[in-house]
Amino acid sequence: MAGPFGVRGHPKGYARYTVSTTALTLSTAPTAGDTLPDGAVTMLIQNLDSTNDVRWRDDGTAPTATEGMRLEAGAIMEYDGDLAAFQMIREDAGDVSVVISYYGI
Repeated sequence: MAGPFGVRGHPKGYARYTVSTTALTLSTAPTAGDTLPDGAVTMLIQNLDSTNDVRWRDDGTAPTATEGMRLEAGAIMEYDGDLAAFQMIREDAGDVSVVISYYGI
């Protein structure tokens, strides 16, 4: 079953994260009790900010404000790599809200 943007699988969860000056992982609880959903293998992530970008890495090294792949303000990205290794940090001066829809089999 294909979902939005061609994502395959069934919905497994949804979370909102505040990305700040410390790199965070998807298992960092965005709110009390939230965790990376069991069975999630892919995600859609959206940067809700209208001006500030996010940097991300998935190679076991934390991103910095100047190093890592960029998720630009307002952008939506599909990701199907190692969700447990995915980390993000804000690039600019202000904290950034991102939302993630998780999918799996």
